[in-house]
Amino acid sequence: MCNCTGVTRGQVGDAIALGCATVAEVKRDTGASTVCGSCGPLINELLGAPPEREAVRLFKPVAIGSSLAASLALLTLLAPIWPTARNIEMRGLADLLWLDGTWKQASGYTLLALSVIAGLLSLRKRAIRLGDFAGWRLVHVAVGALTLLTLFAHTGFRLGNNLNKWLMLCFLGVAFAGAAAGLATALEHRLRASPRQAARSRALSFSLHILALWPLPLLISAHVLSVYFY
Repeated sequence: MCNCTGVTRGQVGDAIALGCATVAEVKRDTGASTVCGSCGPLINELLGAPPEREAVRLFKPVAIGSSLAASLALLTLLAPIWPTARNIEMRGLADLLWLDGTWKQASGYTLLALSVIAGLLSLRKRAIRLGDFAGWRLVHVAVGALTLLTLFAHTGFRLGNNLNKWLMLCFLGVAFAGAAAGLATALEHRLRASPRQAARSRALSFSLHILALWPLPLLISAHVLSVYFY
């Protein structure tokens, strides 16, 4: 029931059977809904109370940032390749970014660092629980959008071939699923579906985000090895 803390439906049911009559009491005894709070409506449903459809904190900037990330990912996938100069006299910033080895390494390692930061932020929000969860969620969304901008600086909308193409598609899949999870979380209180259906939509998008993430470290490692050793 609570993805953040690992509390199951059975544990919440046991707490209610032992006397918990409010969401606050269930939180106190089980730890459910103490991180992001999105499972609160489900707990209310088990308690037999009218479901509360409260918005998560900072839902508007999270929705805006997630929409921006989705738009950037779609643009990267569909936009034509950014052209480079046809002769040496016309060389400009684009040629430095996408043809100069030093600039390519700089943008590549920046991209790698931002990807690692995004992963650590996800762990920090759930495992370390330092600071405000809503604030870290917003930072995570912002880092995701910044990563996609850096991806443009590294590739110029080039999807590449073979291994590089698989890496790009995997990266964009992670971005799309993450943006969907951010939107589902930010707009969950406005969905016409029941709280349970809304929670399922959010959980599905989050699961797809994690599933798409698994191959990424291997593909990045293979990409780095291919650049330096082949």
